[in-house]
Amino acid sequence: MGRNGRNRIERAVGWGVSCALLLTIMLVWGVGVPRVQADEGSAPADYGEIPQEFLTNAKFDNDVTTAGSPSMLDYILKHYNLFVKEEATAGHVVGPVVIGGDYHNQANVGQPGVYTHTAPTYVHGTWGRPAAGVTTDEQTLPLYLGTNNFRGVTWADDWGNPISPGVPSKKPVLKDKTDDNTTVILPQLNYQTDRIYFTDEYLDFADVFAGIEEQAKSLVQNAVQHGIVVDVTHEALHQRLEIVDGQEFLVLDAGHEYVLSDDLLNTYANNIILNIEGSDQDVPIEQIARTLICSTSNNPKTPTIDRYRVGNEVKKLQSAEKAAGLSLVFVYPNATNVSVDGGAIFGHIVAPRADVQADVQYNGCVLAKSATMTSEGHMWPYSSDYALQPDVSHGLLSLQMGHKELKGADLTWGRFRFALQEAQESQEQQGQWLPVPDGASFTGLNAQDGSIGFAVSLPPSSSETSLEHDLHYILSEMRGGEENVTYDASRYLVTVRVSVPSGGEPIVMEGYPQYRRLNADGSIDESAGSPDGTFVNVEHKDVTVQPEFEKTVDGQDPTAQQRFVFELTAQNGAPMPNDEQGNERTSMTAVNEGRLIAFDAIAYTSEMLGDDASKEFRYTVRETSVAAGTAGEFVFDSTPRTVVVTLSKDEYGILHAETKYEGAKTFANTTKTAPVGVNLSLTKTVQGDADPETGTLFTFHVRLSDSQGQAFSEEQLQPYASFSPDSAVSVDVGFDDGGAYLIVKLPRDTCWTLESLPQSTRYAIEEVDLPEGYRFVGFSSSADATGGANSKPLQGELVEHAEITATNRFDRADVTVTLPETGGCTMAVPATLGLCVIALTVALFPVVIRRR
Repeated sequence: MGRNGRNRIERAVGWGVSCALLLTIMLVWGVGVPRVQADEGSAPADYGEIPQEFLTNAKFDNDVTTAGSPSMLDYILKHYNLFVKEEATAGHVVGPVVIGGDYHNQANVGQPGVYTHTAPTYVHGTWGRPAAGVTTDEQTLPLYLGTNNFRGVTWADDWGNPISPGVPSKKPVLKDKTDDNTTVILPQLNYQTDRIYFTDEYLDFADVFAGIEEQAKSLVQNAVQHGIVVDVTHEALHQRLEIVDGQEFLVLDAGHEYVLSDDLLNTYANNIILNIEGSDQDVPIEQIARTLICSTSNNPKTPTIDRYRVGNEVKKLQSAEKAAGLSLVFVYPNATNVSVDGGAIFGHIVAPRADVQADVQYNGCVLAKSATMTSEGHMWPYSSDYALQPDVSHGLLSLQMGHKELKGADLTWGRFRFALQEAQESQEQQGQWLPVPDGASFTGLNAQDGSIGFAVSLPPSSSETSLEHDLHYILSEMRGGEENVTYDASRYLVTVRVSVPSGGEPIVMEGYPQYRRLNADGSIDESAGSPDGTFVNVEHKDVTVQPEFEKTVDGQDPTAQQRFVFELTAQNGAPMPNDEQGNERTSMTAVNEGRLIAFDAIAYTSEMLGDDASKEFRYTVRETSVAAGTAGEFVFDSTPRTVVVTLSKDEYGILHAETKYEGAKTFANTTKTAPVGVNLSLTKTVQGDADPETGTLFTFHVRLSDSQGQAFSEEQLQPYASFSPDSAVSVDVGFDDGGAYLIVKLPRDTCWTLESLPQSTRYAIEEVDLPEGYRFVGFSSSADATGGANSKPLQGELVEHAEITATNRFDRADVTVTLPETGGCTMAVPATLGLCVIALTVALFPVVIRRR
């Protein structure tokens, strides 16, 4: 081994020892080797263990308890600007945030000099833009991050100056920049990392949001039973319609709990005024009494309530980064999507099951399952001393009356409302039951299991201690505003037997409530049998069918590069979806993604069925072509398929679509294999006492025809006559009365080959114009052939590769020559032998001429 080799080995060993020492030091300190962040789609980068000093056992529940908040919801709305169970997208947010998923932040959290945070920010998922961290005037609050945000540590002395590991007084410091010190890779708190801690268990998002959902439901239930269900069809206490500045507004007195339907939220989304009762002087917004706007809708629209009235003067709220407080709360326990139409949001949105989307400023807290809030979030904390808990009213009897069923859709909590009215038998007509004049009435909501709950106050006559007392009510469903729902118009007389023990709460006796169905005039419907107070609603909606097929290639799932186009055509005017531009069409195409072929969904309506009991719609599906980017040749599955959709209604009038497929659901293609070609090779040998002269060429005529005897044309032969200047072989195309043929000239011991000819190609080979001193000896063939003696053509049909040898004899023993360098098929033959053999082999196209 040389000196340079030894030096290289010594350097390698030295580097290995140094790296091992560095790794050992870092592991002792509890951290792994920080590595470069992995590219998207690769294995996660390993940044090592998180040092204990950067871990925390802090719990959200403890923070709530320490703050003395009456409920978790009160704490959240008072201390947070954004509180989201899953991922969130947000612009600049002034107040703290809690995000359970990834945080796609477009700017920082906090605004020093404007609002001082009173609760820690926590992002459990990935903080998307670390360069924008948290900034606040508060100097002791931590920043909590999920452990997936950890990006390793660096080393510093006691004054924070970066130093190399392994020196005295070292301590780990969170790594906040890449190795080139240019890119922030960790969100910072006030541009520092000394108060950042990592935890995946600060709060259990599933438990917290389940509890908030139940609390929101109880608030809405309370609003329904004891608050105000807004009905603008007549004047009512605390709510009315007024014309202000030429526009119609819904005026709601502040300090109450309201239930608004979708129709009202849509109609008055930007035209609601909060009226401040009992004062002619301006009231700070943080002192406006707690007001709840409740909805049981799945897709409520959040109104812009930016006007309030004191006396006769209407004032307008102005969006600002901070306010002392606002106790206007929108409660949407059922919502899955919440939209905002119009100006800025003022108030807090509580929608624990919803995706909330808004591109306007929001002045208050947004609590949601997920959120896309692209504008600015302003910190207007919940400021009321009135806790966000339902009123606990003593002396009320909780009753479960009736049952709700919904056909055509899943029943959700609180979707339908019910009225319970005190009833009495008519004195004028026995057996007729009517509402008690000025009697009490109550509102209830359905639960998800269909039960209907009421909180009923007992009339004076039954509140005294007695063994038993019968209460009578008329139970009916309040018609909602959903146009696609058929509401049950049934009315029931409900009898409840209660007992009020001395000093105790009233209880319902066993066997009650009891139900009797009422006719429209209040009389008992004797034909109803034994009713149980069930209300059956029907949701009517269009049905859709998405035709789907499968695709295979050679019996396997297609690869990503094997994509094919399929066309679905409607027969006899069957319904079809419009194209992307909204134009009508009679056919549509689809391209398989892997095995699946999925066409656009086709919608069917009741109008298409008309008065028919059922109706059939038919479609034809064909495979038409390969999609762009698909390589290879394929044998298509050319059999058309038929999709049959049968439309019908059931006993409730609900539309149904049954789909059947005529023919196999799988389109099976096969790869088209190239035809097996055969080769024809011709080799020349010379016998005799001496070698031929240098450069002597031997000439052959080669005629080709197909399996039916049709001669190859000049155009078909021309590709075989390609010219190569460095080749000793000369090939050209000739023509005579027998048609076109190849003229092949080649030296002795040279092989000329026709490649990839179709099987069953016929050939005829004849040697012509022998040079002086040569005589033809004969042809020999590896395959069956005829002729070839005495210079007659050799004829055959190519079934497999054929090698043909043509032999001449050279009789001029006195001639001495030097062999040409032909470069192919050259045989090692003594100069005195003068042997030259020519071989011919056959193949399928394209034919390539080569020497060997």
